[in-house]
Amino acid sequence: MNDGYHLDNAGILKMFQGHSKWITIVWFALMAVAVTVMIVSAVQFFRVESVRAMIAWATGFTVCFVMEAFIEFCF
Repeated sequence: MNDGYHLDNAGILKMFQGHSKWITIVWFALMAVAVTVMIVSAVQFFRVESVRAMIAWATGFTVCFVMEAFIEFCF
């Protein structure tokens, strides 16, 4: 008798089963890339000196933020 929470029944493991397993892996990879680029863009935004570079890094952050929001909305 085991009344505890079973990891086998967790939703995260069920996402990696069946024919859509590769789609889940691609979505997680895209999310990881988007979050990484967002963090790099945020750090670089505060390190640059010129306004043009700030606009470029802010644009990169915004594009990745929108991409991450779209991924979360669709997934």
